[in-house]
Amino acid sequence: MKIFIPLLVTTLFCGLQADTLSEAFSEATVDGEVRVVHYSRSADDSKNKFGDTIFSEASGVALGGNLGISTAPINDFKANFRFYTTNPINADDKLMPGTYLVDGTKGYSIVGEANLEYNNGTTMFKAGRQALKTPLVASDDARVVKDLFEAIHVSNKSIPDTTLHALYIHRNSGMDNGSSNYNSAVSSKDFVSMSKTLGTSYDKGMVAVAIENSSITDVKLSAWYYQGIDLVNMYYFDASYSTKISDIGFKLEGHYWEISSKDEYEADTGKKIDYNYGGVRATVVYDKYVFQLAQEQINYEDETVGIHTAWGMFTEYTYGFLMGSGIYGALNGMGGDYVTKVDATKVTVIYNFTKDIMLYGSYNWWRTDNDNFQSDLDTIDILLAWPCQFVDNGKWQVIYENWNSDSNNIMVDNNLLRAKFTYTF
Repeated sequence: MKIFIPLLVTTLFCGLQADTLSEAFSEATVDGEVRVVHYSRSADDSKNKFGDTIFSEASGVALGGNLGISTAPINDFKANFRFYTTNPINADDKLMPGTYLVDGTKGYSIVGEANLEYNNGTTMFKAGRQALKTPLVASDDARVVKDLFEAIHVSNKSIPDTTLHALYIHRNSGMDNGSSNYNSAVSSKDFVSMSKTLGTSYDKGMVAVAIENSSITDVKLSAWYYQGIDLVNMYYFDASYSTKISDIGFKLEGHYWEISSKDEYEADTGKKIDYNYGGVRATVVYDKYVFQLAQEQINYEDETVGIHTAWGMFTEYTYGFLMGSGIYGALNGMGGDYVTKVDATKVTVIYNFTKDIMLYGSYNWWRTDNDNFQSDLDTIDILLAWPCQFVDNGKWQVIYENWNSDSNNIMVDNNLLRAKFTYTF
């Protein structure tokens, strides 16, 4: 099964004649990105009240990026390849691990994307290593090398105002493979089965189907179902309504999702996953200002653990900017601890100075029903993004995040900073 997707891509692509292939590669397009990312975390008290070390200080700088090539389309087929690399700068054995910039203290390089794509404007087919953008399985792009997947993805737009999706997701690579609570023996650069990222003894993938519809004026609806084979069932639903009155734009969104483990997973790992999650968000846009108010809640069954973004960043209205700062990532499932009920509220203000210069600020409240297990947590996020005045296509981002934990139970007080420079070509 491990060679099925690469073999399928090779078989389909090699069916084309040699002259045609030569023409496709001679007219190929090349693009890429250079990234320099700095990450630092300073914890006021890295131990919780039980004496366990939760967050130690961490800092590091990594240089890397990606280089991609796409062949010219032939009968609506093309091949895509993308090479990723990340390399530490002055790596510290104590501080660099835990930054998620490299693999421990070492850099690495991978062929992160290698796929065959067919797209005639109505039907899209992509098989091989690729980035994914779905609500509960996605390619988090906050670091130097993002989460990537070996998958087959088919979508179709034959029905007016409707997109249908079907996916088989075999393996993934990324942050939670090498540094998570699930499978610490796996390197961040390795592609491992979807089940292995949750610590199972067996290798199983995942299937998913979805429908997205916008047939009602100003309304968008979507429904997703994921089945991790012998692993979990996941359901996701969302809806949004957008309108504009005079010069003021309004948008109201809501979503709900739930995750439950299968008997095979529980018997193999001795753990249970069973909780649901819902939220709403209101957005007002006036001139250069954006105002948002979001509220979300997580509910759980007794003694359930969390997935903790094992398959990329999840859809959340109250998520913070830096890894581990969201209601979902921060307040459940860490270190084998059980999920607790949380109510989260987030207020956001965005000011767009120009098209390319933006200032973002938010305040988040997370409140739990069990302070003996998980303390209440407030966070402040500030982001400033602007273009580089010295290099065309260069961009700066500076993000600061502050955590204020009431009692230092699971989460502790933290100050986090991330600075990122990107140059695209």
